[in-house]
Amino acid sequence: MSSYQKGKEFEEFIHYVYSNLIKLNDSKARISKRTTLVGRSNSTSEFDIYYEFQHLNILHKVAIECKNHVNPVSVKEVRDFVYKVNDVGNVVGVMISKAGYQEGAKNVAHHDHIKLMTINDLPSFSQIVGMKISKLFLPDHDVIGAPFWIIMEKFEDFEVNGNYMTFPNNSEYNYKFLIPLFFSKVVAEKFNEVSFEGSGVVRGVNQMQLYALYNFSKLHNFGFIELLLEPEENRQALSFILHPEELKRKYYLGED
Repeated sequence: MSSYQKGKEFEEFIHYVYSNLIKLNDSKARISKRTTLVGRSNSTSEFDIYYEFQHLNILHKVAIECKNHVNPVSVKEVRDFVYKVNDVGNVVGVMISKAGYQEGAKNVAHHDHIKLMTINDLPSFSQIVGMKISKLFLPDHDVIGAPFWIIMEKFEDFEVNGNYMTFPNNSEYNYKFLIPLFFSKVVAEKFNEVSFEGSGVVRGVNQMQLYALYNFSKLHNFGFIELLLEPEENRQALSFILHPEELKRKYYLGED
């Protein structure tokens, strides 16, 4: 995959997270990708993601720059973003990097009031828009699998903590680990008892959460394994490796 394609994929993921957070709490908010705005200099600037909303009759605008680089973001890249934000004016600038930032870049951002984030900070988007990301990504006990059920780590009160119970990847494919998917809640519960000694909790995954799971798998390089039969003493479970793109193509019914 080219650097350009990786960058586009990262932008799509950030847009997906942000747009769904907005849908949960503010239907009047607007978010767009690769938005071009005219600045005070009469030149145009393109922003990867642009978001605006009304609060107390005041229009708030947020411009987001996504950096899916191997190396930390440089001073020059932050300065270029600062220029675009200042030229447009009255815009909150946010930069999200997968590889972090050079120290000088952090200093420039602090001086010019640019909020720097990494991929690990994504849950803190709730602090920016006043929402809870758990509503989108963490299935609760009322969610019915559409079509899958998964096993998640739990706190003592049986609430999920955001981590998935996984299997080691012993396949020929280069995934960090495999997340088991089940068509049956009963089969998932049996696997939880047999494979994880009941340490997890079974949750249904709806279509919105399925698409989020697909995006996370692409970003963090994990695969899936479909488990069709419950484990028995004299029988191995019937299972198949499922690649992220297959998950999306076969089971996601919505639009990107």
